[in-house]
Amino acid sequence: MKPSYLDITKINGPDQCLKWWLIHSYLYYELNSPLLRDAEWNTLGQWLRESWPYVTHRHKRLVDTTTTPGLIPEAGFGSTAFHIKDYPLIIKSMGATLLRWDTTCKQRKKLANKRLPE
Repeated sequence: MKPSYLDITKINGPDQCLKWWLIHSYLYYELNSPLLRDAEWNTLGQWLRESWPYVTHRHKRLVDTTTTPGLIPEAGFGSTAFHIKDYPLIIKSMGATLLRWDTTCKQRKKLANKRLPE
């Protein structure tokens, strides 16, 4: 079962979609610690592409739609944030917090499984 903090189906609106896309881009490209499977990443990119005209988030400027295939339908399908070199501090902080939380949850689950009687 997918932990609720990684459940992308709970995303509510275009701005939140962009925020999660940036956070997971940071985790993947900068920290080399992806928390989403490829299919989930593609779904997130597709949602962002479909909602792009409605995104008003202050970090929208970070996404270069000329080098980010898939965000503009004419550019083709897919999504990448490889070109982003300077993520905002809030995105970095949220990404690091999410990664720590995920690590802690996995450690606790592993410990709990060791304590189960056989």
